[in-house]
Amino acid sequence: MSSRSRNTDDRRGVSPKVDVMYSLKVDNLTYRTRVEDLRRCFEKFGSIGDIYIPRDQFSRSSRGYAFVRFSKKRDAQDALERMDGTDLDGREIRVQFARYGRASATDSREKVRHRRTRSRSRSPRRSKHRSRNPALGLHVIHGQNQHLHKYSLYESMATTTDQQKKCREDVDAVANFSKRYYDIFDARRHDIEKFYQAQAKLVWNGTELDGSGTIAKYLIALPPTRHNIYALDFFPMNDLFPNEPKTFQVFVSGAVVYGSPESNSVPKEKRLFSHVFVLTVDINSSIWVITNECFRFHE
Repeated sequence: MSSRSRNTDDRRGVSPKVDVMYSLKVDNLTYRTRVEDLRRCFEKFGSIGDIYIPRDQFSRSSRGYAFVRFSKKRDAQDALERMDGTDLDGREIRVQFARYGRASATDSREKVRHRRTRSRSRSPRRSKHRSRNPALGLHVIHGQNQHLHKYSLYESMATTTDQQKKCREDVDAVANFSKRYYDIFDARRHDIEKFYQAQAKLVWNGTELDGSGTIAKYLIALPPTRHNIYALDFFPMNDLFPNEPKTFQVFVSGAVVYGSPESNSVPKEKRLFSHVFVLTVDINSSIWVITNECFRFHE
C-alpha cells in the first residue's frame, strides 16, 4: 500500500486491518523520523500494510518509536533480521516483533475499571511513605494532593545543631521551589521563564528545547493544567561538582490534568508524569534556577 493510498483511506475513515498483519516495533527513532523514511527503509522486504508513529497528544512530537506492519510473516522476519541494529537518521535502531496490538475499546474500559478499583482499595497508610537510600543520601518528600510530607535522611544523620539546620534549609529550599514552580505553571505560566537559567535545556516528552526564552514560549503554548504531586525526591550534587554553587538533582512524580476547569466542552485528561531537573543557585542573581530538565509522560 502506497503512502498516498493509505492517506486516502484515512480520509474516508477506513482503518488498516492491523489485526491480520505482522507488526514490528522499531525503537530508538529520532523525533524527526517520518513515515516516509520508515517506508523507504522497510518496503524492500515486502508489502507493508501500515506504518504508525505514536505521537504526543499535545506537542504532536514523535514518542521515539514506531510500528511497521507487514502482510506476510516471512517479510516481517526478514526485515527484523536485516534492520535490527542498523543506522537510521544517525541512530542505531532496535527492531523486534511487537508484543501487543492496539487495545480494543473493551480492553481499555477494563483497564480503567481495574485502576479505579485498585485506587479505592489502597490503604491510607500507603499513600504516604518514606524512601530511604543511605548510599545516595536521598532527601524524600512524599504525599498526595499537594499535602507534602517532608523528610530528610541528612537531618536524621546530622550530629550538630548547625548540620541539622543546614539540612532543614536544603529540604525547605527544594520543596518551596518545586511548589512555586507548579503553582506558577498552573496559574501564571507567563512568568515561568524566571525559573530557568538563561542557557537552560529541556527535553519535554521528546522535544528538545534550548534557552529559557524558547522553553517558556513552548510551555506557555500548552493547554491549561492542574498538577498533583505524589512524590518529590532530591539529592545534592556538590560531591560531583565541588567547585559549583549549591546544586541538587530533583525527581518529581505525579499527575497532570489538561483542560480549563471552567470549560465543560473540552474533555479533560489526567496523565501520570515523571519530572527530573537540576536545580542550582544562579551566580548572577543568587536565586534558584533550573539548568537542565527532562519531563516525560508515563506510557
